[in-house]
Amino acid sequence: MKRFAIAIVCLLFVIVPVWALDEVEEEADSYYVEQEAACAEPAYPPEELFLIEKQRAVAEELLAEEEWLLPYVPVRWTEECVVVISRMVWGEARGVSRNEQKLVVWTVINRLEHGFYGGSLIGIVRSPGQFHGYSSRFPVTDEIREMVVEVLDAWDRGEAAKVYPPFARTPNYLFFHGDGRHNWFRERFR
Repeated sequence: MKRFAIAIVCLLFVIVPVWALDEVEEEADSYYVEQEAACAEPAYPPEELFLIEKQRAVAEELLAEEEWLLPYVPVRWTEECVVVISRMVWGEARGVSRNEQKLVVWTVINRLEHGFYGGSLIGIVRSPGQFHGYSSRFPVTDEIREMVVEVLDAWDRGEAAKVYPPFARTPNYLFFHGDGRHNWFRERFR
């Protein structure tokens, strides 16, 4: 009799939690079904639905046929580029104005477009003897990161390097030097 009572108690500990879980799962399922119904497209009359589907099919067909007409847009920078350049700016220009920091980023871009300093933004920053202020241990602050993304986006849109006198007088600068308070940008190495 004692064994029978123990078996019943054990079954209760197994069956009741399973029954409770089934009830919770049913409630969750009904909640998700309601949410899906709320997010579904509104019900259209059959004639409107036919036109909508026809427009979608035509649009997809045109996109597939004319895809070759769209200009090729290469990926010019990645998140890794942003991190590397941000660390370099932190080391080279964290004590100067935001405009001077932008000029440091434009210097990297100018070097890439000039072609003699490397084939990628990361390669240019990490080239030996080029940016002494770069270290992979430097932080990436939100403020500097946002500024770097802003400059890279401007470059993607086809904008030219900025000029902020007296720090940069020409957009073709490839070098800069600083004293901790300001950086000055120039085309030629001294």
